Amino acid sequence: MLTPLLQRLGSVLDEAGVAWSVVGDEAGRQVDDVTLHVAPGAAGVVVDALDRCGFAPLGSGTDYLAPDGTRWLRVRLDPAVPSRRTSRGMTVALLGPDGVGKSTLLAGLAAAYPVPVRQIYMGMWQGAGQPGYTRLDAVRAILVRPFRVWWRVACGAVHVTRGRVVVFDRYTYDALLPVTGSWPLLKRPYFWILAHLAPRPDLVLVLDLPGEVAFARKGESTPERLEAVRQGFLALVPRLGAEVVDAAASPEQVRADVVARIWRRHRARLVRDPVSRPRPAGRTAGRSAPEPAPPATPR
Repeated sequence: MLTPLLQRLGSVLDEAGVAWSVVGDEAGRQVDDVTLHVAPGAAGVVVDALDRCGFAPLGSGTDYLAPDGTRWLRVRLDPAVPSRRTSRGMTVALLGPDGVGKSTLLAGLAAAYPVPVRQIYMGMWQGAGQPGYTRLDAVRAILVRPFRVWWRVACGAVHVTRGRVVVFDRYTYDALLPVTGSWPLLKRPYFWILAHLAPRPDLVLVLDLPGEVAFARKGESTPERLEAVRQGFLALVPRLGAEVVDAAASPEQVRADVVARIWRRHRARLVRDPVSRPRPAGRTAGRSAPEPAPPATPR
């Protein structure tokens, strides 16, 4: 099974004078597994060739993974050539108003990404503004909310240490949107604390979709409020060092785009690339951003 990427890797090894042969291969649902026999004394050259072809070490470091067109190729070296690097997972925060397709995207990520993906919901305003939501409920939520955030962050940290990719559906950054409603002077310091309770994710993605399109998809809130939330998140992009994803494309295109962005950041993390993520803009730049309209999320 000589896939395009395996052919390229073979060419690189041939140029380096390394003898190699395929001793086993298996085609899976999304990942093609190949066992590659190489000379035991050529470990350094082989690892460099894998790096040049876009592979990253996985698990114990004896397996290497890379995208191969619309599929993935996992190479196991025989005899084992242990990596000099350690393999860890990463965290992704998925931001955007209702109706941009977060649920659809999350449902497909686990099947499209070759590394185990764990989803953690980080929404902080559950129940707010709903019928039957009393002042007592609001006070209780104010007290419990920080502990809920810490618990979910801790769960994500456990998954990351086990090499998984943790995707947070929403994040504490929702608290950075403009404060609306009553008691704004009391809400601002509380929301500032909430926004800084969790560590910065390895990758922040903002799903961008016009408010009227998001409303047509889900029928919740109003187009004006959804557009206000959209503008609020876009204004936070420089401050958070986030990447904007065009959510107006088809679900398949959005998923492929997000998978590519996650892999680019994940591979940089696995190979210890110092240029692993953009640095967020300083506070001055964040303050100079235009004030967006009030968000739709009731708080």
